[in-house]
Amino acid sequence: MWAVLGGDLGLPLDEHWTLEQQATFIALAEHACTTLATRELISQEEIVSWPFVDDLRIDTRGDQVVPTAPIVELGRAIIALIRDELPEAPKGEAWFFGSETRTVRMDASWDGRWSAHRRR
Repeated sequence: MWAVLGGDLGLPLDEHWTLEQQATFIALAEHACTTLATRELISQEEIVSWPFVDDLRIDTRGDQVVPTAPIVELGRAIIALIRDELPEAPKGEAWFFGSETRTVRMDASWDGRWSAHRRR
């Protein structure tokens, strides 16, 4: 199972996680969403100060502030995906969270799966 984040980042969600692993992931994601939801915006300065993997930094792509609402929405959608509570997207469309548009019309060949984006 994959959650595709943006056009250049994917989040592999292991279909074989134990219930305990799912619960841990969900608890961490819920905590992150709750924490982020207490703030409307986060400054670029703060975001780039956060150490990430191997001391890499997050690039805000020039945005001076980043709104938290779209991030929280995506986090909650990923939680729903793990819980198998995310409803089916309308036929011929895929869910697209974190923007003003909730679904995106896909190419006519779209079969409703991200098979092309699965582990390689």
